Amino acid sequence: MKKFTKIFLAFFVAVLTSVNTVLPAHAEEESQPTLSQAGFSVSVIGDGTVTLSLGDFTKTLSDGETYSADYEEGTEIKITSRSNANSYIDDVSLNSNTIAGFTSGKKSFSFAYTTKTADASFNVVFKQKENKESTNKSKAEAQSESQQYAGSEDANDGESKEDTDQSDTSSDKSRLVVEGKKKYVDKDAVTAQFGKMYVLQYDSESEATNAGEELKSKGVKVNTEQILSVDDDVETTDIVSTDVLDTAINKANDKTVKDYTGKDVIALIDTGTDGSTVDAVSFVDNDVTDNFGHSTKMIKTIRKQNKNAKILALKALDDNGNGTTASVVAALQYAIDSHVSIINMSFSGKANDDTSLIESKVKEAIKAGITVIASAGNNGSIAYDYIPSNIEGVITVGACDSKGNILSTSNYGNIVDWYVNADATSQAASTVTGILSKDGKVKEDKKNVFSPESVKYASYKGSGSNKSDGFTTDDVGGSGGGSGSGGNGVGDVSVDWVIYDDDKSALSDASNEEQALKNIKDIIRNKIHTKYAEDDIQYWKTYVTSGTDNHVKKVLRQAVESCKKNYIKENGNAIGFKPRIVAVGICSGWYKGNLAPNGVWKYDESNLWSDDTVWASKWDTAAANASLQHHGTKYNANSNLFYAPNENGTWGLRSLKYLGTNSLSGYDNIRIVVLDDSTPGPQKGKLSIMKKSANPEITDNNPCYELKGAEYGVYKTKADATNDKNKVNTLIIGKYDDTEKNKNWSNEIELEAGTYYVKETKAPKGYALNPNAVKVVIEAGKNTWIGEESNDFVDYPQSDPVGILLGKVDKETNKNKPQGSASLAGAEFTVKYYKGLYDSDPAKSGQTPARSWVLKTNSDGFAYLESKYKVSGDDFYYNGSNAPTIPVGTITIQETKAPTGYFINNEVFVEKITSSGSAENVHTYNQPKVLEKVIKFNIKKVQAGTSTPVSGAVFRHILPNGSTEDLETNGSGEITITGLASGTHKIKEIKSPDGYQLNPNEVVFNVASGTGKITFTSGTNSLVTHGTKDSGDGYATFADKVNPFNLKITKTNEHGKVLKGAEFTLYSDEGCKNVVDTQISDDKGLLTFKNLDVEKTYYFKETKAPQGYRIPVDENGKAYVHSVYVKATPQTNTFDFTIDNVQYNTSKTSGNIRLEGTKNDRVVAVDITNKTTQLLPETGSNGTILLIGLGVAVIAFALYMSKKEKLNSK
Repeated sequence: MKKFTKIFLAFFVAVLTSVNTVLPAHAEEESQPTLSQAGFSVSVIGDGTVTLSLGDFTKTLSDGETYSADYEEGTEIKITSRSNANSYIDDVSLNSNTIAGFTSGKKSFSFAYTTKTADASFNVVFKQKENKESTNKSKAEAQSESQQYAGSEDANDGESKEDTDQSDTSSDKSRLVVEGKKKYVDKDAVTAQFGKMYVLQYDSESEATNAGEELKSKGVKVNTEQILSVDDDVETTDIVSTDVLDTAINKANDKTVKDYTGKDVIALIDTGTDGSTVDAVSFVDNDVTDNFGHSTKMIKTIRKQNKNAKILALKALDDNGNGTTASVVAALQYAIDSHVSIINMSFSGKANDDTSLIESKVKEAIKAGITVIASAGNNGSIAYDYIPSNIEGVITVGACDSKGNILSTSNYGNIVDWYVNADATSQAASTVTGILSKDGKVKEDKKNVFSPESVKYASYKGSGSNKSDGFTTDDVGGSGGGSGSGGNGVGDVSVDWVIYDDDKSALSDASNEEQALKNIKDIIRNKIHTKYAEDDIQYWKTYVTSGTDNHVKKVLRQAVESCKKNYIKENGNAIGFKPRIVAVGICSGWYKGNLAPNGVWKYDESNLWSDDTVWASKWDTAAANASLQHHGTKYNANSNLFYAPNENGTWGLRSLKYLGTNSLSGYDNIRIVVLDDSTPGPQKGKLSIMKKSANPEITDNNPCYELKGAEYGVYKTKADATNDKNKVNTLIIGKYDDTEKNKNWSNEIELEAGTYYVKETKAPKGYALNPNAVKVVIEAGKNTWIGEESNDFVDYPQSDPVGILLGKVDKETNKNKPQGSASLAGAEFTVKYYKGLYDSDPAKSGQTPARSWVLKTNSDGFAYLESKYKVSGDDFYYNGSNAPTIPVGTITIQETKAPTGYFINNEVFVEKITSSGSAENVHTYNQPKVLEKVIKFNIKKVQAGTSTPVSGAVFRHILPNGSTEDLETNGSGEITITGLASGTHKIKEIKSPDGYQLNPNEVVFNVASGTGKITFTSGTNSLVTHGTKDSGDGYATFADKVNPFNLKITKTNEHGKVLKGAEFTLYSDEGCKNVVDTQISDDKGLLTFKNLDVEKTYYFKETKAPQGYRIPVDENGKAYVHSVYVKATPQTNTFDFTIDNVQYNTSKTSGNIRLEGTKNDRVVAVDITNKTTQLLPETGSNGTILLIGLGVAVIAFALYMSKKEKLNSK
């Protein structure tokens, strides 16, 4: 009982202790107050999305959707609104009141709402754009549109903070992006960090400025945060969510950087990933996806050039195509740390002092060995004004069209490394990235990729204002944001003319090019009041253009040459020609940028104007007040005084205005009008014509053709010309003078003013007669020269439109059908054309062909003068019907590559094409027949040591393509392989005829491609020989050994009983010293010596007799020595064998000596008898029984005696 009491008390105490522990806690729990909950809802109306974020919870709503839930007080919910492409956010309201800090027109807007006790009902309304809105807003305007939403809405509203609009999230907030030591950075101002880069936010611009100056003094790199935008033909907005950006940068800073060393990864710093990249990191928002679409286009463009490109998507630009200094610098640092191979940046921003961090980070990447590629920008301005394209070491890429004209939207200048045929510079840059990632270098093809030297500046239109028209000096380039939204850098263009002529100098003497250039520059500066950019603006030559002087000189030369041609036409020669400049017009542009911060009108080779009506209008303005006088005669710009062709090539009197506008149409940068010192002369009409070849490719420098000597009749009517009647005069080509330059001009004849018809009556050497009559108008006082710039008097050269150029036939069959495995297809012939007629190969006399071609034959052995038969070489000549043809001259034809299975034919065929008749096409070519010798290989099989042919042997031929064929020797022991393909061949015996051993050797040889030459790579020995014949054919002789034979010995006694244990030894010499083998008879008395060579004598004798027998001996007491010799020819079934000098053949198949086995395994059988000895009886005889009885008796006696001794001892 006492024990029970103690246990009970202990249990009771334990229970009380437990109750004492639990009850107070329960009471405490019950005493806590319950938190109140409030309703929360968001509704969406219009074309956009709203995303709600709370911890791991995310919900995206679109048009017409509503989300409702109850949340406890103090819950923070992030609300992000984004409009779609053609809409904007019109209103964000809380309980029907627009929230503070929001203004209509935004593309995106985010804030964090902390719930209160009251219900919160949010409404987000999106609206469609009525027209494409201009984003050409000032920075101040952009700032005013993105006020921060913070603090209480009203007495009942919860607290909320905006986290999405750009770095200027409030009008009094200012942000810096810095890089340096952490100890110098104010940690309270830090909103984001990536490595050594920090984003600092201050309440005012002055506070930020002071902080920045202090940081700079400590060696910290400091930039004011700026916006950069995609370089594409899309509209962008100047709004970036800085809170979201800061969160993204901080998150990226915590991410483990992957190492892509040696993996050829491209870092695409852009608007995100399309899901196909090796990885993606965002530095601008919480979603790596490319919702803007720009990065997706870049990825496709890169993979169009390199389908296997590995791309790391670094999202530094948000879903509106914008990023900031911070997001770009962070992305660059991530790319550097990842050890990528290439960085692609298809975005830009205005370069200034606050872009130095981007510049230093790009240079750090380049120093690390990373190739950096950037788009030039789509601002239609100089690339030097934009970052990152202006950074030294960056491969800068502009955009042009398929003809190499720089797009009017593309930035340009000397810092641009390549131009690509693309819609925008972003696509151009990604194209170069794709090429570099695949090929390691960029190569100009002048179709898609152009070097700066190959491009031309494109035309674009401006307002066309003159300097005196009250133009504005404001930079209309806008905010400098993304492509399509900012200005083009050149806010306006102006066309200006200066027209002046007097008796002394006009505007300038044009005969001295350098002096004329200097005068033109003075006109631009002093008369048009424009900067000559390359001379007058510092660093212009370095960063923009450097070829304006050469450009002006080129235009001047063209003007002088045109004037000179007019002068020669009018006067018959150039004697007395003295050019002068009477008008200069330029298109200048207004430029305001880093090279000219205050703005200037400038002229360089890049300014263009595309509308001829503006040039004409500006001409009229300048010409109205122009003073024009020459040699004392006053004239105006509209007087028809100057001899020149019109747009149709018709020559006549033209006005000065016509020369400056119509004649110079298309000269959109600068126009120069040059006149000669004389004016239109006497009232005379003369005619001279120039004759041309209709196909100079055929006739130039070809002695088989000559225009000189052609004759033309001049007639008053077309009917007379057609019928060759009433000829007025004759023009003979080559009769103008004896000079080389006028050799194709006719004599000059004088005619009355009027209309005439000129027709060829005699064709020159090598040409067909032209039957057409040409209408000519002779003007009084004019020298009419026709033909130099027109094709009125052209003749077609005669040529032979050869069909089949050559035909190949088999030399043995004399047919165009190949033998064996050979083929007549694929033979290649080098055809060379020489200008001139030769009886032998012109090359032997040192002549060089004008053109050459390599043509191949078809399966019938024919080669045609057609493109599909051309392997390589020059372009064909073509006749007037655009058909390939051979001009008059000489061609040589030589085979340079033989077809499969044939030797090359080295003969050079020489053929002449000669002129005949008056038609264009002649038929004087003789088609050569090219004989081809087929390649053969002969296999011969003989018995080793003889010349006996062996039939029935099977050989395997392994062809170069790996296929095989099994071939069997004929009755002569031979196989012939015809038409061997180029490559390595192998031949080996795989089955020998009965009675012969298989030859183990393999013959390997190579047939050279194109020549058929046979060379062996295998060796020779006693069983195989090979080589080539004089004909070039190959051969191989295989020798097969005869199968060995077996020698079988049967051992018996004189009673015919087989004896086991008899030992015989085989020797190779008669003295029995060289042992070949030793065998012992088995239970059947048999022993066999195997695999003995034929035609070799062997010796054998018994070296040990069976027990109880003696070795047979001769009269001298020596053991008998036997001999065996075999000679066989299995091909003829011959097998002769000799035993102990007695010869036998295949008929001996029985008796003590006989032939056994088959043809494939012959056995020579010999029976040998042993006699018993006298010492012991034969096994089984009576003597044996007596001996056994005696032995039993002896044993019995011994036992008896032993027993007796035991009894005695007892």
